[in-house]
Amino acid sequence: MVNTTQSQTAEEITLSAAVFEQLRERNRHFDTVLRAIPDLIIGVDVGGHITFLSQAAAAYVRSSEKDSAVSPGETTLGSLTRFDPVFGEIAARLLSLADGAQIDPFELRSEVTKRDFLVTISATDEAYVVVMRDISSLRDLSRFKDEIMKLASHDLRSPLALIIGYASLIALDLPAESPQQDYVNSILQATERMTGLLDAVMTVEQLRSSPLELNSEANFPEVVHEALNNLHGLAEQKSQTLDTGLALDDMPPITINRMMIREVIENLLGNAVKYSGAGSTIWLKAWYDAEKVYVTVRDQGFGIAAEQIPRIFEAFYRGKQPGGQKSDGRGLGLWLVKTIVQRHKGDIWVESEVGKGSLFGFWLPLR
Repeated sequence: MVNTTQSQTAEEITLSAAVFEQLRERNRHFDTVLRAIPDLIIGVDVGGHITFLSQAAAAYVRSSEKDSAVSPGETTLGSLTRFDPVFGEIAARLLSLADGAQIDPFELRSEVTKRDFLVTISATDEAYVVVMRDISSLRDLSRFKDEIMKLASHDLRSPLALIIGYASLIALDLPAESPQQDYVNSILQATERMTGLLDAVMTVEQLRSSPLELNSEANFPEVVHEALNNLHGLAEQKSQTLDTGLALDDMPPITINRMMIREVIENLLGNAVKYSGAGSTIWLKAWYDAEKVYVTVRDQGFGIAAEQIPRIFEAFYRGKQPGGQKSDGRGLGLWLVKTIVQRHKGDIWVESEVGKGSLFGFWLPLR
């Protein structure tokens, strides 16, 4: 009996030692992972006391004040304000989280270290985990881009306007058959393309940086008819037929940016007209259900190759036509269409086959 008990005790000790060794190995692995993460990670208990500092977080604090060090459990998150005021802002956010509020990721800039952080806070019943990701390089790039945009919008428009203005005056004084007339026309065409590209780039930036104000109710059938009327003349020039199938009777008002959504429909119709042959038919259909309104545009153009479809909504991408030449335009139309639709919480899709035409469609939520 004694031997059996002793044997069981030895087995238990062996098992406990094995479990302890496994836990120690996992802790070493966990510590190695944390050391490899460049993000600043701080653990905080419900009382605000620091329970954990990643190696990157400890190094950041030490770099802020060389002679000071922070050990877990010895100080609160708010007291780290003496190193950098950003910790005071995070501590204040934690207080609102304690009151039951939900904190989305937010950005902070340290004026002490001149670094930008994306801060996320995860909460459990007994602790918080604060993760500070350094996004300084992205924000520096964004600020540089903003300066370039300001330069493009102000300092490039004036010389382009002067070139167009003086070239137009020169063209008026030249005989129609003069060879110089061709040179001036080339200047005008080039500068107008540059102006158009500049306008497109500024439109892209506007959509990227500022949210659409979707705060006005609109009569969706009227928006569709406006787009059709605006494209009717362009289709007539190519003897094309616009065939419509609108099932929008009794549709309730929808909250949209009316001008932007009209631009979406006009862009899809314009592409259908542009890439379809003379005398062809273009179909526009629109309908709605309890949740969404749908619009599709189908053409009889030369279609899109399967390998190009995943990229056609990318900014500045211009697909190749069947002959191998690139499509006309700046490669921004479909990008703008997708951006506008997604800003309205909708989605867009395309179906196409080379030689058989394309179908573009999008939907928008009714509520």
